[in-house]
Amino acid sequence: MKKAIIAVIIVLAIAAGLTVPYFLKPKEDNVTVDTLEGSVYTQTHTVADYAKVYKKYVSRYFSGRINSYDSEDGLPDVCIPGLTGSRITVPQGAAYFNPKGWYLISAYDPEGKMPSVIYALSGKTGEFKAQFNLKRDGKDYTGHVGGIGVSNYNLYLTGEGSEIGYIDLSMLYVPDGTVRDVAIAEFTDISEVVGGASASYVTVTDGILCTGNFYHTEEPYNKKAGKDYSSVVLSYTLKGKSSADEWKNFAKSIPKKYILPETVSKIQCAAIKGDKLFAVSSYGRRNDSEFYIFTAKAKLDEKTARVYTGMPMIEGFFIRNGSVNFITESASDKYNTRSYFFWKTSKNPTDVMWKFDYNESE
Repeated sequence: MKKAIIAVIIVLAIAAGLTVPYFLKPKEDNVTVDTLEGSVYTQTHTVADYAKVYKKYVSRYFSGRINSYDSEDGLPDVCIPGLTGSRITVPQGAAYFNPKGWYLISAYDPEGKMPSVIYALSGKTGEFKAQFNLKRDGKDYTGHVGGIGVSNYNLYLTGEGSEIGYIDLSMLYVPDGTVRDVAIAEFTDISEVVGGASASYVTVTDGILCTGNFYHTEEPYNKKAGKDYSSVVLSYTLKGKSSADEWKNFAKSIPKKYILPETVSKIQCAAIKGDKLFAVSSYGRRNDSEFYIFTAKAKLDEKTARVYTGMPMIEGFFIRNGSVNFITESASDKYNTRSYFFWKTSKNPTDVMWKFDYNESE
């Protein structure tokens, strides 16, 4: 009966010359790009007519300075795995693993029944190459893994609360087609330097690890990072000659602190590149994101920042070859419910990685 009603609405809309709302389009429009033997997740597009839709997003967001990794314009189809199917995940962090030429994407099971994962996708073709199921103390780790970053020796990731953990990169040197468990070697708690707030994300750019808190006035996000400010970005210079050495130095080092203006909150990710600090503010499936490029100094100044409007629900990003590469969580079935009630459905969902050319002429 439900499908019949949808079909009638679609037919009437087409007859009237109207565009069919995304949330009324059937899930049969999903296009599976790739599968990985041994994985319960598939690499499936959940956005109908995605290539056509994304061209509209280009003119709408980031002042037209973005491109989607959807096999158009010479870019590979970097479709995010686990967005739909019998089991789903919600994508969070993103990084690039240069030795293997892989894009890495962290994700969690919204039901908490399956371990959180890190997907590995080919940087050349976007193909689903490997999957790493996360373990902690011998048990499945089901945390959100809100951010990941790759250094010379380690993969860093967020844990619970104010924890930052690491995985020795040697664990990721696997053949294509691998699905394996990977143990998180150790965690350290940075609550003292982040004011007791959560460490919500991690990035690594040119040997600089960045983390900080997601602050929002609503619980449970309303823990401030300082007495006189709400949000902070911390940067650590990573040093070491091995995985363990680099981790040891990180765990005992004191970071630089960058204080965000009170008007800038809900930070999902941040990174430092040269004299610039990049940060994205995002919250809610119907709200556009705001992407900031600050001059990196102790107190960040919104008045001198470049600010771009982005699509809703931007999560992790990494900087590579002069571009910011980012993902959103909006196309996961957790949020993109295709409900009759539009406020329960993601606005302008995207199921691929995006590239933002930030080198705008001043």
